[in-house]
Amino acid sequence: MTLLERPSTAAQDTAGQGAPPSWRARVVAVCVALVALAFLQDPGRIAADTKLDLTVDPWSFLGRSLHLWDPEGFFGQLQNQAYGYLWPMGPFFGLGTTLGIPEWAVQRLWWATILVGAFLGIYLLLRVLRVGSGWAQILAGVAYALAVRPQSALGAVSVEVWPMAVAPWVLIPLVLGSRRGNPARWAALSALAVTTAGGVNAVAAGAVLPLAVWWLLTCGRGPRRRQLALWWAGLTTLAIVWWLVPLVVLGQYSPPFLDWIESAEFTTSITDPTTVLRGASHWVAYLGSASLWEAGGALATSPLLILATGLVAAGGVAGLAMRSLPHRTFLVAGAVTGLVMVSMGHTGVGGGLGSEQIQAFLDGVGAPLRNVHKFDLVLRIPLIIALSHLLTVVWPVAAKPRWKVITSGVLLVALVASWWPALTGQLVRGRSYVALADHWRDTAQWLNTQAEPGRALIVPGASFAQFVWGRTQDEPLQALGGYPWGVRDAVPLSSAGNIRMLDAVETRLESGRGSAGLAPYLERMGVRYLVVRNDLAAGAQAPPPIRIHQALDDSPGIRRVAFFGPIIDRAEGSQRIVDEGTRVSYPAVEIFEVEPNNNAPDARVVLRPANDTLVVGGSPEAMLPLADAGMLGNRPVVLAGDPQATAVNAAAGIVTDTDRLREITFGYMRGNESATMTADQAYVQGRPVHDYRVFDDAGTTVALPGLTFDTSSSASDVGATFRSPRGATPGAAMDGALDTYWAPGVIPEPRSYWEVRYPLAVDVADTVQLALMDRGLRTPVTIPLLITTDNGETRVDAVNSDGWQPVPVPAGPTTFVRIELVNTKSPRPFGIREVQLPGEGTSVLELPAGTAGDAVVLSGRPGEAGECVPRDGTWICSDAFGRFSQDRAGLFRAVDLPSALTTAPRIWAIPRDGSSITQALDRVAGVSVAATSTRTGAVAGSALSAVDRELGTAWQAAPADPQPALTVTLPQARTLRGIRLVNRVGLNASSPLELRVDAGGVSRTGFTDARGLFRFDPVTTDTITVTFLSGNQVRSRSSLGETTLPVGVAEMGLIGADDLRQPLPPDATVTMPCGAGPDILIDGKVVAQTSVTARVQQYRNGETLPMTLCTDQVTVPAGPQTLAVRSSPAWQPVLATFAPETFYAPTSRPESVQVVTWDETDRAVQLEPATAPRVLEVAENFNTGWQASGAQGALQSVRVDGWKQGFVVPAGVGGEVTMQFAPDRTYRLGLLAGLVAVLAVVAVALRPPRLRVHPATEPTAAHRVLALFVGLGMVLVVGPWAAALFVAAVWLNRRWPLPVVAFSAVTGAVLINVVAGVRPAWPLVVLQGCALALAWAAVARAGLPRAAEVGAGSASAPAPDVR
Repeated sequence: MTLLERPSTAAQDTAGQGAPPSWRARVVAVCVALVALAFLQDPGRIAADTKLDLTVDPWSFLGRSLHLWDPEGFFGQLQNQAYGYLWPMGPFFGLGTTLGIPEWAVQRLWWATILVGAFLGIYLLLRVLRVGSGWAQILAGVAYALAVRPQSALGAVSVEVWPMAVAPWVLIPLVLGSRRGNPARWAALSALAVTTAGGVNAVAAGAVLPLAVWWLLTCGRGPRRRQLALWWAGLTTLAIVWWLVPLVVLGQYSPPFLDWIESAEFTTSITDPTTVLRGASHWVAYLGSASLWEAGGALATSPLLILATGLVAAGGVAGLAMRSLPHRTFLVAGAVTGLVMVSMGHTGVGGGLGSEQIQAFLDGVGAPLRNVHKFDLVLRIPLIIALSHLLTVVWPVAAKPRWKVITSGVLLVALVASWWPALTGQLVRGRSYVALADHWRDTAQWLNTQAEPGRALIVPGASFAQFVWGRTQDEPLQALGGYPWGVRDAVPLSSAGNIRMLDAVETRLESGRGSAGLAPYLERMGVRYLVVRNDLAAGAQAPPPIRIHQALDDSPGIRRVAFFGPIIDRAEGSQRIVDEGTRVSYPAVEIFEVEPNNNAPDARVVLRPANDTLVVGGSPEAMLPLADAGMLGNRPVVLAGDPQATAVNAAAGIVTDTDRLREITFGYMRGNESATMTADQAYVQGRPVHDYRVFDDAGTTVALPGLTFDTSSSASDVGATFRSPRGATPGAAMDGALDTYWAPGVIPEPRSYWEVRYPLAVDVADTVQLALMDRGLRTPVTIPLLITTDNGETRVDAVNSDGWQPVPVPAGPTTFVRIELVNTKSPRPFGIREVQLPGEGTSVLELPAGTAGDAVVLSGRPGEAGECVPRDGTWICSDAFGRFSQDRAGLFRAVDLPSALTTAPRIWAIPRDGSSITQALDRVAGVSVAATSTRTGAVAGSALSAVDRELGTAWQAAPADPQPALTVTLPQARTLRGIRLVNRVGLNASSPLELRVDAGGVSRTGFTDARGLFRFDPVTTDTITVTFLSGNQVRSRSSLGETTLPVGVAEMGLIGADDLRQPLPPDATVTMPCGAGPDILIDGKVVAQTSVTARVQQYRNGETLPMTLCTDQVTVPAGPQTLAVRSSPAWQPVLATFAPETFYAPTSRPESVQVVTWDETDRAVQLEPATAPRVLEVAENFNTGWQASGAQGALQSVRVDGWKQGFVVPAGVGGEVTMQFAPDRTYRLGLLAGLVAVLAVVAVALRPPRLRVHPATEPTAAHRVLALFVGLGMVLVVGPWAAALFVAAVWLNRRWPLPVVAFSAVTGAVLINVVAGVRPAWPLVVLQGCALALAWAAVARAGLPRAAEVGAGSASAPAPDVR
């Protein structure tokens, strides 16, 4: 009789019957049902599960995993636990692909293997443990296979669910080995199960061990246990060598990417003991649409599913509270261990003892254990076993007694309900695709056929690969392989310096502003091609493709060379304007070439002169402004203070402001950084690392303390939910500029307020001027405000419209002024553009002192974006497009130079307000025009655009202008007979309908006809004013809803004087005088002014333009001082360099290097000897594992550009230079040793050594120790206060049946989540803790002798037969 056929002793005892019929057919039927269930999940579609490579080309992926270094992805990276796929997941998919099985079917077979393996493992474990019987065992097996964790993660990270399926198979041989047979063989079989758990995720694989250890500790003392434990420990160690050695090597050389992902505060935020009991402890499931874990989200937050999974958990705890439960010590100890391991880091009211210290540990040396949800199986297996026992006991016979019918019915309904996501096919919904898009295969093929080596940078970056045709999670080029590639995503596996370099590219492209330095910057990174993906889905949170193309089109040296796939029509089927017309159709994928500028035939490796090395005080992204300024040339660059850059001597030093002290929200792609912080400013997030740091802990450029602000929230906050614009800091409300503002970062929020504080009292008048944001509203909205000072408070109804308004303020000396929004229950648009109070909110940034000051480079903080974008020869302008940064008012810096610096500064600026620029352009225009308002400050959207004879430009009124008007002034009087208004198709503006025309002292009102004509009696005049009274409304649809667009005019023809309207000559040169551009100030004194000269087309395009210095030179004195480049009304500086002219002089080109061999970890190049030292630069991430040597010995390693691998080649060295990644040898030897070790374990399993046969062990029953252990667990999970409650509950649990107490208490705790949500208020959390303490007290009580329960002279009340 087989294991499946043999009935358990428990089954016979409980059912009171003889041997039951064979259960083989029923078990097989359940297995078939689970296989069908796996195929029910999005059949015919491939899910974004674990690794895209497994469904595209698994064998190539496994081949790459045999080397530690992967030069293809992420600018050179360490294989991140790729070796773990060598067994069993990788070969499984490889075999399926070899057999020709469709990729989606192989994936479903893998899932089916997990589900069936988990089911059979628990079913057989129950039989060998002799717990439960019949249907109870089958139901328990299905409950385990379809627990919350497998349903949540199966379609996304099945490799993390796989150890859960293997865990019972680790225990089965140990249980059998404690009773009979050769302990060595059983230990070997258990060790092989541990091997089969894989090594992709060491923590998830290691989670199969705690219960095995508990079994060995509790199965009874004796020589058999000793034999079994020793053999199991030794063989298990051998079984994991194949992934343990590579993991250790990986940990020694890997960048600290664990610091850049989720923190312990985040992963443990939902691991309260009630949620952990349900199994819903995976934090990703709570991210909603950001994760697309539909099943996990439903199981985590749906009230009905919370109740269902909670009842199942309650049944498990009730089973643990039964005295008749076999192996109680093992099961209760295991369950408490699992509960503690998953819950202990949870802080707050419901946090356990030492939870804050545990969180610190998980963010420190225990970072690999941070995702505590992976230990769920340690809790789940004991609960499921106990549930099987409970079901066996309460299973009704002949529908009697009634309480058993009700109890079993409730549990069965709860079980089936908890499986609902799987039964309805929700496990991969929204995370699948039919096939990898052909255009991505074409892209990979095109790249692989190019002769020029280099790298393809995929832009724009996105958190994950989510396309309009499906979600692959990983990049298609990663799986398709071949040409090296790079990308910026949410989980960067690159170096900190490379991440910062990529962020600089992303912010530049997102701004829509190109530059002359972008191509050299990319070339210096080794990038040969830009792969522009226009097929990203809206959920990928990428910038609009039109912005990317705008930046690339404006960057010389970058040109499109290929495109693939269909045209992505983002406005398909729309009957209205979408996103104001910015959804432009592009090919799915376009490839842009970065044209070579340095004449190096191989972008992978170049030689630069070491004697020209620049030491840059700043961060790696400083390379982009240096390239924009033309200061890089063929110079090696190292960062000041870099411990990996001491091998070269500096030729010159540059001080920059790029290394700012900031806080990063890791996991976000954009808008993820705070404003520059003061040196003593506290971080917001509770984590040990707050930025991508190359070699030290914090940024060196800090904000100087000035005015102190306090707000409810700000859009510039690192944790803001509304994160744009990033320049909307509290200080923006007092920076003297109406084109900046402060806005809340959370909408709605309980209280929205802005407050400024003064160190000493200041006098405030009884009225101050206030300008609020208009938010683009067509009609003013009343905003009730409460203004508070030391002298009291005043309520005022302000108007949310553009412009200044006086508001009353409690007068007198005060140390603070607070402006608070009243009645925030109904969300209102709120923000402060400016408030006129004493002081200034402009921040001054202090650059680090002590750096060689041969040159100073100041750059604006990323975040600026223009209000106009080009589309098919037209301009689309909107105030909704514009973004401003913290440096809108100018570049205000505090520097401390070791010596004076005399130079002719170079300033580059972008347009700020187009009104004065338009006035300058009036000199080359035929007529002059003025408007009552304009929607944007851009030249392309100014009033001049209405009369420039170009349909591609247009004027739009401000949304809040009730009667917008245009006034045209002619150079001479003409007889006018009418006007004609023309708007192009698709213009993001409402067309004028009713007009009032004032000319020659006569006013006429009427409507335009179908052709836009409005005729009137002839009148001779040189001025005409057209007022727009109403319009044919056009609405724009976006993800935030629909908006009515303001009135706009593309062209206004003048009947009788139209010949005076002349197109603006694009190449005509227009000069704005000194003072029009930014001013240069030292210690607050203007030392130089600037003018600007450019072509008309450059003004209209809003290009970044060089300013002209109105003085010969500027001297920046030695020592500390404030150096500022202040914005003018028309121009905002984005880059300022104070450097000798030698920095701009042309340099030689990099030397070519002949590549002899170039493999993953072994390279050889041929060098020509030189009389001076050189730096050999490899366009891959720096890693201390790389070593190089030449004919004269080893070369010194150096980190170049803050991220790139380099070696110093001494003078006279030539010939062949070899480069090896030294740890690769240890890595490969570890894999080989691991294979030998696994074969040794197999040999022991097949032919074990002869051992002396010892009798079976008996389970240990340490009741009092177990009760103390449970109590300690409650203290660690719920808190110290639970100790007293636990002891009292153990003492008072005398009259009620313990399983009933446990079931009721857990159900009560779960009902709180059903009613109040997964994060209830603190009083309810305390109530939950009390309920759980009561439940586990019942579990502890069940292990104590009955005499201790009854006590002297006491009697227990009769209870249902629950043992």
